Amino acid sequence: MGAQCAIARPPSVIAEDRQIPLNGLVPPPLQALFERRSGPLATPATAGAFAFGLRLVAWDGTALDVPDTPANAAEFGFTGKGGVNQSGHPQVRLMALTECGTHALVDAAFDAVARFSEHKLARRLLASLRPDMLLLADRNFAGHQLWGLARATGAHLAWRIKKSLVFVPLRVLPDGSYLSIMRTPAENVRHGRPARPDAMVSH
Repeated sequence: MGAQCAIARPPSVIAEDRQIPLNGLVPPPLQALFERRSGPLATPATAGAFAFGLRLVAWDGTALDVPDTPANAAEFGFTGKGGVNQSGHPQVRLMALTECGTHALVDAAFDAVARFSEHKLARRLLASLRPDMLLLADRNFAGHQLWGLARATGAHLAWRIKKSLVFVPLRVLPDGSYLSIMRTPAENVRHGRPARPDAMVSH
């Protein structure tokens, strides 16, 4: 499932003071089980699973506690800024792609919370996007690079954006949405060559 990180054995398996992280891939049996059981489950008759003829999926991230051991602290780190521990326990960051109508897990990736943002982990899920999907995402994900990578898969996107991002309407469409430009950071600075217009919906 694309997750590459260390996994510490729980106290029920080995004494806590002897826990050591297992570097490398997720154990093959667990990876095989995940790959066999994950994926979309909805049929055309499933309520809330499709819109505009597209399968509704969404991705988002969260942080999960792992046993509080020196090995886990060194491998995964803590939630916080400036070296301040705000989570108490070491944590892993989990990024999941789910089917909206069934809550089925389509794909997932996880790694050290101190080194991997949701944006970084989202890139590991791109291979699971399909042209028949409409991907929903919250405002944390909107950005020129990740948007472009997600669109390159053929999937359709409907993402919220932060209020601080200003999109000037180029053309208002009959449904009230409008075409605008998502510029690269460099283009935002120099107001250079416009990027491809994307449809925006105002609320």
